[in-house]
Amino acid sequence: MIASNIQYHIIVFSYIFGKLFYYSLFLVRHYIDYPKMFYRFINTITFFLFFTIIYFIGLEITCDGILHFYSLLVIITSGVITHFVANGKK
Repeated sequence: MIASNIQYHIIVFSYIFGKLFYYSLFLVRHYIDYPKMFYRFINTITFFLFFTIIYFIGLEITCDGILHFYSLLVIITSGVITHFVANGKK
């Protein structure tokens, strides 16, 4: 079982990182929506790869270097919930 203080740190870190990701995506939207397909692909891959690496490094620091199964479960569940919420707003 995962300790409750680690769960708290994962949830707080994920929330703060989600806000940072949202505003960063808003700021670089011009580069991701570039007219030429090749540049759009490269910019999108670079942006998401960078933020994915930063997120997992942050999770490892937050969880004392251990990436727990429960944290991956929380990440996947929150992604699914966010997908349904975002589609419900449209």
